[in-house]
Amino acid sequence: KYTNRMITTDFIYIFLNLFMLIVFIVTGRLISKDKKNYWKYAKWPVITFTLILGLRLNRGHDYIHYMEVYRYDLEKEQVLFTLFNHFLKSLDTGAHWIFIWYSGAFILGAMFFLKSIREYSKWVLPLFLISFTTFSEYMIRQAFGYTFVFIFMLFMFNEKMPKYKRWACMLVCFLLSYSIHSANGITCIIDIGLYYTIKKPFPAFATIPLYIIASFYLQKNFDFSYLNGILSFLGDQNDKFSAYTDNADRWFGNDAKENIYDRNPIIKIIQTIGECSLIYLGYYILQLKKNQKMIFFYNLFICGAIVSQCFYSLEILRRMGDIMYWYWAFPLAYVLYNKKVITTTFKNKLVLDFMMMSLLFYAYEYLKYLFLREPGMYKFLWDL
Repeated sequence: KYTNRMITTDFIYIFLNLFMLIVFIVTGRLISKDKKNYWKYAKWPVITFTLILGLRLNRGHDYIHYMEVYRYDLEKEQVLFTLFNHFLKSLDTGAHWIFIWYSGAFILGAMFFLKSIREYSKWVLPLFLISFTTFSEYMIRQAFGYTFVFIFMLFMFNEKMPKYKRWACMLVCFLLSYSIHSANGITCIIDIGLYYTIKKPFPAFATIPLYIIASFYLQKNFDFSYLNGILSFLGDQNDKFSAYTDNADRWFGNDAKENIYDRNPIIKIIQTIGECSLIYLGYYILQLKKNQKMIFFYNLFICGAIVSQCFYSLEILRRMGDIMYWYWAFPLAYVLYNKKVITTTFKNKLVLDFMMMSLLFYAYEYLKYLFLREPGMYKFLWDL
């Protein structure tokens, strides 16, 4: 939850995050120019992200919880996660230092995955950092398990690999990611469904109205009885989620809506314009330059944006949409990569300029992360 936000002026926090962003920007440019030597440059984002995110102190609302999980094996039903923690204990790893390992696994898996689209690294790398950093901070175990979702997608994209080997590797990654956090298994299933069955981008003339309806109507008026079947199924699959489904009125009804998530009306309008612009421009360029990977990312982003808007004030359901929504980094990178093509083919230059300007909303999201944090959410281990 985001409560009691205040302007952050902590120099070290701001400097280290900007330094990390610069590393990702420079690395992206170098990889775009020298695609054959990917790991010559990719190691630097891995090192930087691992240390800066791993050395954070009490940033992310589950931070203290996972220190307790590590100390006392509180989530023994997550066998692989517990085994990994036992491995860390065998190395005499202190509870505050486990986040270096979690962050390192996440970014290493991400960089293996991003190698499959390295031709767009100039834009993808910094945008990926901006969009997925919050995930690593706030959903610690799920983000750690997402390491294998990234590798799952890497195999999914590898059309040159023999089919039986590819599916075998995907199955292993699915089981690993699921055994750490069951929600990751659902993510893998959605990925397969979108990548193998939807070969075209969702049409903007349909998705933009759906997005607006979700944001301005369903967000306040959704009938949660429609979700009973899905929630029961999810509860049967996961003991932790069943604690939510057993108290559905509390977690998934109108009483669960939290005013702390309500946005300033002006910010909501800016967000709506920015996200609808990305939906339209992404669809526009994918019509001109088809790319199956980018179509997959675009469709994933669309699904996440609509779900997130529909359940914006409901933390549990919104999380499910946010995981997909954060893939906005990829269609945005594709739009920026093909900006010249868009500029030379788009008929109304004034409308295009307005839509391109509205994409700065995503810069606002990063600036908010950088400068507007809850008290204490900008410390590092040396502040102990």
